[in-house]
Amino acid sequence: MRNLIAGLLQEAASAKLIDLFLWSGMAGLVDARFNQRAFTGVVILDLSMGPDALFRQFSQTRRNDIRRGIKCVVSVDLAKSRDDVSAYYAVYVDWARRRFLPITGEEQVQGLFAERRNRRLLLARYKGKVIAGVVLRFVPGGVVEHAANSSPQSALHLKPNNVLHWRAIEWACRRPNQIQP
Repeated sequence: MRNLIAGLLQEAASAKLIDLFLWSGMAGLVDARFNQRAFTGVVILDLSMGPDALFRQFSQTRRNDIRRGIKCVVSVDLAKSRDDVSAYYAVYVDWARRRFLPITGEEQVQGLFAERRNRRLLLARYKGKVIAGVVLRFVPGGVVEHAANSSPQSALHLKPNNVLHWRAIEWACRRPNQIQP
């Protein structure tokens, strides 16, 4: 942590404000020269730890929910076709309506996933039916970002989001330097 802060200060040079977001358990490692405040922001996982180490760091409840979803036979795979994206689109529309959010047109959504250079759609299925999806954006050889998630209220008891996020972490861990289309 000392090296990180020294590097930040050196790179920031004359900056008057530096925002540094940390897991709450790391806050005690921050230099006393910095003001600290609680903030809900971006969560970053160090994927170089590998999926097993990351899984062990999850709360017991999170691990149980992932296992429960897997036991319910929720499967996860990458969207491979326009039909897959259409099935996800129906889930997305339901989710957006429940939240009173604007709905992106299906052709625009199809276009997002036709371009595979920096975006993937992972789908959770139950008995072959798409019940949730997570959108991942990435820089090949770099950062992976959770960009969106949609699921119907009726499927939440199957824990599809827990399984989806876990499978997304596993997927990203397998491809740290080679996330490619």
